[in-house]
Formats: sequence, structure tokens, C-alpha cells
Amino acid sequence: MLTLLGRWLLGTALVSWRYMWTTTPLHRREALADRDEDLPPNIPEQLLDGQLQLAAGGVGPLFHRRFSVNIAGSRLSPDELLSAVLGGFHRFVPREVVGIRRERTGPLEVGEEFVVQMPGPWDGPVRVVQADEGCLRLATLSGHLEAGQVRFRAYSDPELLVFEVEAWARCATPAVHLLYARLRLAKEIQLNMWVRFCLSAVRTSQGRLVDGVHISTRTLPGGAVPITPGPPPRVSNRLGEGSPMTEQRFPFRFAASYRLPALAFGVTTSTAEVVVSDDELRVRFGLWRLRTPRSNVASVERTGGFQWLKTAGPAHLSLVDRGVTFATSGDDAVCVRFVEPVRAMDPTGRLRHPGMTVTVEDPSALMAALGR
Repeated sequence: MLTLLGRWLLGTALVSWRYMWTTTPLHRREALADRDEDLPPNIPEQLLDGQLQLAAGGVGPLFHRRFSVNIAGSRLSPDELLSAVLGGFHRFVPREVVGIRRERTGPLEVGEEFVVQMPGPWDGPVRVVQADEGCLRLATLSGHLEAGQVRFRAYSDPELLVFEVEAWARCATPAVHLLYARLRLAKEIQLNMWVRFCLSAVRTSQGRLVDGVHISTRTLPGGAVPITPGPPPRVSNRLGEGSPMTEQRFPFRFAASYRLPALAFGVTTSTAEVVVSDDELRVRFGLWRLRTPRSNVASVERTGGFQWLKTAGPAHLSLVDRGVTFATSGDDAVCVRFVEPVRAMDPTGRLRHPGMTVTVEDPSALMAALGR
């Protein structure tokens, strides 16, 4: 927990420091959006499943943001610059505060999933839904602080090369909405990251920045975002091949004395659940996430009788065995032991947990779903 808090504070301080002392002109414009022109592009049907966090399922207004730079004298063509992004995405983000965790090497490919590790207790899992010579497009997955898409493009405009990052997103939860739209903290951190990404594109092109970074924000009220039908929440077929994947969702049981401390850390009935699919176990607990293959589950047992001071509020770390506890009540929980320790509390992955404890509404059903 201390490592997590330290990285959050240090990362936020570094981002804020760089933002305050930047000498690059930032041209910011804000306006109301048009429903027909500012909605995100469609996602190929074969890539749709219950893991995607679509804008239609978000909270609050839809923000359509565009970050663009004009580059003179680029030594790379638009296609070559996009190829550099596909082949080395991690080199374009501000690496002192943002990490990219992938399970493979080489250029990004359609269908691949990876995690953008941001300063704070939030990770950004995404899926590649388009990757070709003219465009890279990512869609957010369950657990991301946003619901939507982001697109990276490069193209020629008379004698200049234009690089842009374009995002369509709503906040994933009410807690994120507070940080993003009300307190503006997450919004400014995101702005800094995409500005830095654009400036990295300028350096990679070996060209010269013309007239700073242009930032356009168009806001569409939440009520104007169309509710599009999606795949059934408990059945998904991630890449449209083979048999459908079944999912079972287990909500947390909230005791009255736990509700207020949990709310302070973004843990509510809509942001806390355990999901068991055919091949994966996932836990969402406010800002915290745990994800591991089903095959990594070694044993499951019933437990309970927790002290309020030791379990209420955020995810808790056991100083005895480094297990993680996601608790919303003090009674009747499920303890899961893993073959290989998993990450949950530390975004860097250095701290891993040999087991976890969750207080779901139906412990017996969860144990049965895990086959124990």
C-alpha cells in the first residue's frame, strides 16, 4: 500500500512539475459537441465482447479530445511515423510516470491487449482494434478509468506532417467522474500524457514543431450519447472464433459500517465485483484490479470474522503473508490461494500476492464456480 501511495504521489508531482514548466505553446479550445460528428467510430464486430468498456456504458458527458502537432522537415513519412508508434509504443509515453505492460514483443497487432500503467492506483487495460499503416486505434477494457477509444494518426497536410491523438471517452465510474470532470485532476494528467506523446512523435520524425500543440475538447452531454446494444454480459466470444466464453459475476456484500469507508476509495456496488470466466479470474474493487488465469487458482476456502479497522475502506495488505483483502463486510468471505503470486495493489508489479480474500454476496457459488 505504501509503495502504491508513493508512486501515486511521486507520479502526480512529476506530471504537475513538467506541466507547470513546459515551454511548448498549448493552444486549447473547448466547445459543445455535435452528436453526429463527435461519436466514436464503430469497433469491428469480431472484437466486441463483454470485456470492452464502451462509451455508451460510461458516466457523465462524452469528451471528444484531439491533440495535434504540425511537423516541418520530417525525415519520416506519415506511414513510417505510424510504424514507429506501432513498433515502439512505450517509447512515446512519459516513461518516468507511465509504464506499458505487454505479454509479447514486436509491433502492436489487432486483438492484442496490454496495460497502460498510470500514476495512481489505476491501470489502463486496452485492446488494439485497428492497426494499419494509417491508424492505430485502442479501445478501453474493464478496469480502465475511462470508457471509450483513442486513435493515433499521421498524415500529410501540404508541406507539413500532421500527427494527432484523438480520444472519445466517458468516465468509467462516478468516482472517476469526480476526479476528471469536477476536480479536473485526472483530466490534466491525461492532457499532459498526450501532449508528451505528440512531442515524442515530433522528435521521432526528426522534424521541427510548428506552432505548439493544438488541443480541442468537444463535450457531448451524457444524455445525448446513444445506448447501443452490446453482447450479453455473461457470454462473450472475444475474437469471434470458437465457442462462446461464459462469465459468472459475483457482487460484493456491503455491510452498513463498511459503505462509507469504501465510498471514500471509489468502492461501490457498481465498481466492485468478482468475475469468473472459462479461463480467467478477475476482481474489480474500486481503483484496484486483480486478474489471473483460472489455472493459477491452487485452493479455495471459507473464512471470515475480520476486524473492521483492518479491513474497511481500500484493499488491504496482510503483513503476515502479503495476501490482499478486498472486504466490504467482516463476515463470511472466500480466501483464494494462487499457484503463482499475482499483482493487485502495486502498479509496478514488484509486490505480488500469494492469495486474496473477497467478501462476495454468495461465497458458496463463487467456490463452486472456481471448481473447489
